[in-house]
Amino acid sequence: MLEGSKFTVEISIWVSDPRYIITGHIFFKHPKKHTSRTLTNIDLVHFIETTSGFFDSVSDFVVECDITFKAPSLKLSPSIKSMDDMPTDETNFKLTNPVMFELAETANHYPPDAEIVVASDVVKAHKWILSILSPVFQKHFSQNNAGSKNGIYRETLFKMETVQSVVDYCYGRDIGEKSITDIIDMLRYADQFGIKTVTKKLNDYPHEQLNMETFSLIALFAWDLQKEDLKTECITLFKENILALTLTPEFVGLPTEVRDGILRGAMLLNESK
Repeated sequence: MLEGSKFTVEISIWVSDPRYIITGHIFFKHPKKHTSRTLTNIDLVHFIETTSGFFDSVSDFVVECDITFKAPSLKLSPSIKSMDDMPTDETNFKLTNPVMFELAETANHYPPDAEIVVASDVVKAHKWILSILSPVFQKHFSQNNAGSKNGIYRETLFKMETVQSVVDYCYGRDIGEKSITDIIDMLRYADQFGIKTVTKKLNDYPHEQLNMETFSLIALFAWDLQKEDLKTECITLFKENILALTLTPEFVGLPTEVRDGILRGAMLLNESK
């Protein structure tokens, strides 16, 4: 706006989200004189620049803006990995699935109706959950006898700690840290009862933990359950460390068929090279 010798430039900056930070400069350029205005933070959303006395025409007058808008730092929820995942106006949310434990723990109207009896101890569970997990339990609880009807299963092959760990693991409860011995016991139990969920989840541990110290433990597991890939890995490790492993009490204590299988496998590896 030109009034006499005064020339007034009015610039408005509107930011819809006050959390954004504005920085930059606005330059007023004219052949006779240059001026500038520094912008800082969010308080500056409107200002008036007035110049006077140095020119009497708006000819060749230029205004240049160099402004940066910095987005606020947002604390994203675990389900939002980036700004692209932020909800839109038509809001959709990624929902987390409830685990079996949460379903069972909140079902006050449906308390545990199954007991796995191990000596004098009892592991409480739900017949429907055990039946979904295991065809062995499904068959047992569908039989027409007193124990099945009452939801009782008597366990004689596995120890209490293993049974409790497998049940808690399937329910989604925290079972803490487990040794490779504990994990193999859980895998044996899962194999016995056809609990494929446990087998699938824990199957890689014996492969990953196979070493000189765990050799005999894992070799026995591989031969007992006929894990062919694991057998091959055991034979390869034995061949590479034959003197050190052959003389260990653990190897000597293996069943004859397991030791013979390992020795024959190592000999075949030698013959193939």
